[in-house]
This record gives sequence, C-alpha cells and structure tokens, in this order.
Amino acid sequence: METVKKNPNEARNLCNKFRDFNSKGISASSDKVIEYVSNKKKLTPVNAEIFSIYVIGLHCPDII
Repeated sequence: METVKKNPNEARNLCNKFRDFNSKGISASSDKVIEYVSNKKKLTPVNAEIFSIYVIGLHCPDII
C-alpha cells in the first residue's frame, strides 16, 4: 500500500486498468481482477483484494 501512497501514478494506472475491466462488465472485486492484481503485485489473493480496495477508496471511487 505504501507503493501507491508514494507513487500516485501507479495508483492511476491501476485505476485505469480497473476502468478497463469495468467497461467489459467485470467488477473490480471479481476473482479475475483480484488474480490480475495478485499476479502483478506478487500478493496473495487476500492481500490483493485488500490492496485493490485501498487503491479504489483513495484514488478511484468511481470503480465498481
């Protein structure tokens, strides 16, 4: 979480990826998106979900 706190560009990039998923009808809380974040950030699925919620809450609350 510190990475996106210190690097807002990383958060914006992730928000854009979430928007891309949303445009295809895929929720940011879906298994597919959590797996994407997990692989990209090398996190466990649970930590990837927490990380995603954190990013969405701070940087892109329009994401579903």
